Amino acid sequence: MALTIAGAHLAAHPRRDPARLITRLIRLAEASTASDPHELSVEGVLQMSYEDLDATTARLYRGLAEHPGAEFTSEPLAAGLDVSISAVDRGLGRLVEANLVSETGDERYRLHDVLREHVQALADQDDQDERLTVRRRMVEWYLRRAAAADKVINPFPRRFSDVYADLDTSVFDDAKAALDWADTERSNLLAAQQVAADQGWTELVYQFGEVLWNPLRPNYAASELVRSQFLGANAAADAGHILEVVCRTRQGFGLTNLGRHEAAVDICTIAVERADEVSDPWLQSGALSTRARAYLKADDPHTALSDLQRSLTIAEEMNDARSIALRHRRLGETALHPKIADARLAAHHLRLAASMFAGIGDDIGHARTVLHLARALTLNGQAAEAASELAEIEQAVHDYGSVGYLADLCTVLGEVHAELGDTAEAARRYGQAIDYYTAAGPGADKSKAAVIDRRAALDQPTA
Repeated sequence: MALTIAGAHLAAHPRRDPARLITRLIRLAEASTASDPHELSVEGVLQMSYEDLDATTARLYRGLAEHPGAEFTSEPLAAGLDVSISAVDRGLGRLVEANLVSETGDERYRLHDVLREHVQALADQDDQDERLTVRRRMVEWYLRRAAAADKVINPFPRRFSDVYADLDTSVFDDAKAALDWADTERSNLLAAQQVAADQGWTELVYQFGEVLWNPLRPNYAASELVRSQFLGANAAADAGHILEVVCRTRQGFGLTNLGRHEAAVDICTIAVERADEVSDPWLQSGALSTRARAYLKADDPHTALSDLQRSLTIAEEMNDARSIALRHRRLGETALHPKIADARLAAHHLRLAASMFAGIGDDIGHARTVLHLARALTLNGQAAEAASELAEIEQAVHDYGSVGYLADLCTVLGEVHAELGDTAEAARRYGQAIDYYTAAGPGADKSKAAVIDRRAALDQPTA
């Protein structure tokens, strides 16, 4: 690395004598506290390159110490340093030329670990209050941009955080663009919430819990989802904020996805109790429904039904169309459980839910409901109708762009075509599902394994 940076230095200053460079490095080494000769050479070259930066670029370089994640773009840096994006772009260009920053993609950059240590050492010499101001502005930039993504991904649910006020969502053309951005920035978003927690910025921590829900939920990021909601719930509890109930409920949702059903029931029970304490029917209905989901996945559909019936009653009393649709969808899922196995009842609830989602313009909510309806129809001997229903929502799922939802769609299409006897098409759809689950990452491994088994079973002779 030292040779690379030194070479870049000479390339940028071709008239300089290499011997003078060596002399300068020796001077810097003599002033250094490092004991390892390798450390001396790296430290000396880094310090020399830093000293050659203009003041604006040097400030940008030190400001990188305040960025929450390893990779970065111009916008959060500009927000943190309170300068224009174009100024940051120019500075990053100079840092790339000096080999102090590496390009990782289109307008994306990162620091090598050794460089991060150098930046941190330089930043430690700056005014610490100013550093905190820069750091907070960067964290707040990620919060606002994540909130915009959240609203574009799913504009329908009730929101509680101040960050949603006067929010500019025009930065994202559609849900797919918002999901793609959130997936690319996932590590930075989670790091930003953690920085907020470490700094004691409580109101930012629980707002992150809310804004990360829709960006994380569709793509098998259950571990990250649970962590973000855990931090959000604890921060909200400390502040006495109603988002404690929201984040506890969503933490339970994530725990269910991780297969930690007992923990999910326990967390959701806390959410139900807190929702009852604050007498908020929207929160009560949601917490009960999410606990029902935990019971259902824990192979206890009858207890799930009890929660769902109470949840639906509350939603109907509110006259909240989307909440009612969500409860009917979950009732349909529950009726499909093997211990109940009532495909006709399931189809009844799912048709009601699909109609309600369509009525409020929730295209992805409608599409997700049709996936469950297709399973109910197939079990009821109506596989051809199921295939027709799926054909009508396939484009909507593709347009939405969630790899998790695409994987689920292709899985159900495989099941339907297998039932219709078209094993070639079933195998093709299962193959697509496997590819999508692979793209979704380790969180989808269990679902992927199940589809692999289904595809293998297509080749087995029937009795």
